[in-house]
Amino acid sequence: MTGSAVTGRNRPAPPQEPTWKRTQGGLFIVLGALGVSLLGLAPLALGAIRRDAATLQTPAVTVQVAAEGMRFVPAEISVPAGASVRVDFVNRDPTSPHDFQTTRQYRDSRVVLWPNEQRNTVFIATDKPGRYAFICSVRGHAEAGMTGTIVVE
Repeated sequence: MTGSAVTGRNRPAPPQEPTWKRTQGGLFIVLGALGVSLLGLAPLALGAIRRDAATLQTPAVTVQVAAEGMRFVPAEISVPAGASVRVDFVNRDPTSPHDFQTTRQYRDSRVVLWPNEQRNTVFIATDKPGRYAFICSVRGHAEAGMTGTIVVE
């Protein structure tokens, strides 16, 4: 064989599509799936947000809690399971800021007050009966004993 024979080693590689063209189809599939899931999940999420907003606007229970020195008065509050709870919080400590922060509730809440301030906040109690903490999260206050208990009935 002379000069013009083509061997397997000399065969040109087949042309390839540019990388962006190969990934374009996959991108459309991912975007389509994302769009369909958003259309399906958005109404569910909006319904839950509306329910929570309505519950927060009309609290079923109101309790008063005061910060006095390094303790809460009262140190224990009782609320129905799943109830929207309004807390009227007052800081009677003339020298230190304090806060009221719930833990492990369906919708937790936190309010910070400077000395002699008063404000309210709303949380939604968990559906599970039990004893849950509320704390002052100002550095060192909870460790000094500034904690309380939410009794969910």
